Formats: sequence, C-alpha cells, structure tokens
Amino acid sequence: APDAQDANVGNPFVQALLAQGTENLDVADVVKTVEAYLTANPSELSEYYKLVLSMLPTAVKEGTKVNIFNPHAIPAHVKGEKVLQMERHTQGWYTEDQLNLVYSSYAALTPETFVHEMIHAALANFIRTELRKVKKDSKGKLIWDDVHPAVRDLLNIRAQVKAAIEADPNLEDFAKDYAVALRDIQEFVTYGMTNE
Repeated sequence: APDAQDANVGNPFVQALLAQGTENLDVADVVKTVEAYLTANPSELSEYYKLVLSMLPTAVKEGTKVNIFNPHAIPAHVKGEKVLQMERHTQGWYTEDQLNLVYSSYAALTPETFVHEMIHAALANFIRTELRKVKKDSKGKLIWDDVHPAVRDLLNIRAQVKAAIEADPNLEDFAKDYAVALRDIQEFVTYGMTNE
C-alpha cells in the first residue's frame, strides 16, 4: 500500500487496482477493474479510454501479466526494472509479457497510464515484427517493401514531426517536454493515442 509520502494516498484509482492484488494479475481482469473505475468516475476522456480498452485485451500477447508496485518494493520477477532506475518519473512500462505500473511519491498513477501501457502491450509486438522485415540491398540501402504500410506511414510521420520540431527554435521547450514521445515509433504512437 502507498506510504504517507506517496502521491497516491487516497487515490481511488490506485486503491481499486490494489484491491485485486499486486502481482501477476490477468490483463483482462485489470481491464475490467479500470473500465468499472472509469464508469464510476467519469471524466472527459473516460469514454475514449473505455473504447480503447475494449479493443486491446485480445491484441495483447496471451499470458501477459500486470504488476502494480511501489518503486521501493519491486517484485523480484519484474522485468525491465532498469527502466525505473534510469527514469525517475516512470509510471509504467511494458516488456514482452509484463505490464508494470508504479505508484510513487512523485507521480500519481492514473487510468491514462494504464491505457498508455496497454497500447504498448497491444502494438509492441506488431510494430517490432514489422520492423524486423526491413532489409538492406547490396549497397546498404534500407528496403521497406515488406513492412506494413501503416508502420511505414507512422515512421514517416514521426520523422517529419521530429524534424519540424527540431527546426523551430520556438518549440525548444515543447521538444524537451515531449522528448520521450519522439524517441521512437512505439512511444510516438502510444503518446499520440493517450495524450500522455
């Protein structure tokens, strides 16, 4: 449970999540909890989040488990804990078979965080599989012919957005604030779908 210094003390969303346990939770069960929370606590984006969540469980790799924990007590089986050590404000991350959510003293865990990580879980394998289809010709030029057109389009859009932001000195603060969103195609897509 959150300690007294935690930004999540009294956070009804965190309490709803913790009520079902903290480790190796079934994705579909957590989705139901989040949907129930969004229904009971409507906000501007609740209906959008519920729509997105209704589509994601079948797209997430079978067997993916959810872990919810405080960064001071990371369960031994959690993968990717270096993410948390490297990025202090991390609220969650997805590995190939885990969706990890962190409640901490420096950031409140929200439905948006869960939706963000669920989108990663649903799209990561698809995007990763498509990127593996990139080939090189004899001169080292990349050949994208076998990559799904949607992934190619998203890569091009991200490159154009990143170039435009970097070229405009008026967007320097914006570039810093959204550096993670522009870091790679996975974050670009996920931030775009969750406003996080």
